[in-house]
Amino acid sequence: MKVAVIGCGMIARTQHIQHYHDNDKAAIKMLVDPLEERARSLAAEFNVPHTSADYRAILEDDEIEAVSICTPNDTHAPIAIDCLNAGKHVLCEKPAALNMEQVREMQAAANRNGRILNIGVVNRYAAGVNRIKDMIEGGELGRVYHVYCSFRSHRSIPGLGGPFTTKSKSGGGVLIDWGVHFLDLIFYSLGQPGARTVSGEIYGELAKDMKAYAYVNMWAGPPNYNGTYDVEDFVTGLVRTTGPTISLNGAWAQNIGGIRDVRGVSGRQGRRQARLRQRRLQSIRRQGRHAAGDEPVVRQDGQVRLGDRRFPALRSFGHQGPCEYRSGHDHVRSHGRPLSFRRARERSNAVIQSLLSHGCESMAFFLTNWKPSNSVLVAAQF
Repeated sequence: MKVAVIGCGMIARTQHIQHYHDNDKAAIKMLVDPLEERARSLAAEFNVPHTSADYRAILEDDEIEAVSICTPNDTHAPIAIDCLNAGKHVLCEKPAALNMEQVREMQAAANRNGRILNIGVVNRYAAGVNRIKDMIEGGELGRVYHVYCSFRSHRSIPGLGGPFTTKSKSGGGVLIDWGVHFLDLIFYSLGQPGARTVSGEIYGELAKDMKAYAYVNMWAGPPNYNGTYDVEDFVTGLVRTTGPTISLNGAWAQNIGGIRDVRGVSGRQGRRQARLRQRRLQSIRRQGRHAAGDEPVVRQDGQVRLGDRRFPALRSFGHQGPCEYRSGHDHVRSHGRPLSFRRARERSNAVIQSLLSHGCESMAFFLTNWKPSNSVLVAAQF
């Protein structure tokens, strides 16, 4: 089968071109890239006879039966639709497009022309994934009633200021970049249950001040500080399906590495806390007389030990009990009451009561108007 690859960046070089080249049932006839010199370089390496800077050169070539689209997200839909209308089968890199409207247009073009449109969710073919799918289908796990999904990395927003962090080009951040793989695998393994309700929040906080963002690595970098950052770096959500519920947490850049006391912090101040604690531990390392290779050990109560030396507790650790008792004592003696604690209890109890009251029914529930003593609960039957 004669194929063409449109876009000659990293995913094309390391995956599509290499695997077509190794497959004796396929032959690459043309490589396309706006930077045609990049296409020519790969064509020489893989013995591809033709290159072009414009994908439209493929459309009139009847020998080319299928194409791989490995271009930026915002070009997926128009290129795929043109290729499908020209009678080509399409393998398009994920995500399919910027939004559902474009995806539906791509699917309509595939149906109208009787062509195959496939999206590159390659992890479906992993042996481990299919073993889990077989276990679920075979009843080895019993009734699967919930799936927890976590896809997180430590301080690695890709290509800050470039296409990855520009919504008009990418369609979104970590959710469309990584989440598309994980959610696809979940629905695939569960046998494609229908989605009933979706709720969640997305946040793009850590790199609002791009120059102050302290990254550990930056694949698809380096950063472009004159560029755009308007996508989410963190997402949390709950999906209710006709089968199991699905909860998810995804992050490009959570503080999940390094010092234990900031593990899992999602706030923008996390980077400052991490820096302060890192400096404190570095200062302790410099002060301590210890054997080479010794590292500071932070105990549960916050005390830091370095070799045989002890250092005072870091402020963010331990001693919660005495603080709670002292706070209560001070409020009683001042004839006051810890109002913030009372409001917090009411708030958390309202959420708990909502879950307990409606969690086992076919309801979607929302706290729509919060007042300290009067939460409004709206329930909708589905």
